[in-house]
Amino acid sequence: MIALHALQVAFAVCAVLLLLMGGWGFVLYRRLLRGLRERHPSEWERLGRPTVIYYASQRDRRALGRWVSEGGFEHLGDPDFAGSCRRYRGYLRAYGWLFASLWLLFGAVLAWRA
Repeated sequence: MIALHALQVAFAVCAVLLLLMGGWGFVLYRRLLRGLRERHPSEWERLGRPTVIYYASQRDRRALGRWVSEGGFEHLGDPDFAGSCRRYRGYLRAYGWLFASLWLLFGAVLAWRA
């Protein structure tokens, strides 16, 4: 019974962390897009003029994701902006791991109860 309770607590903590991280991720993403639009408008145009809630197409959305994950920002010659992009990329990795952990904990709680 103690193990089930520990799993449930871990699941709850993980879920709360994901919710809190969601807000922080939105701030980081908005800063990234603002910096891209204001400091590197030609790159912003090339990536489909993304905004926080709008992409011209799914292809453009994927292009921006690849651009961040593959470090496309490194060639812009803007160390401050690159640092901001690296922080966002690190955030995405941490969020992904935490999200996967949440599902694993969810499965463990269900399996324990069965």
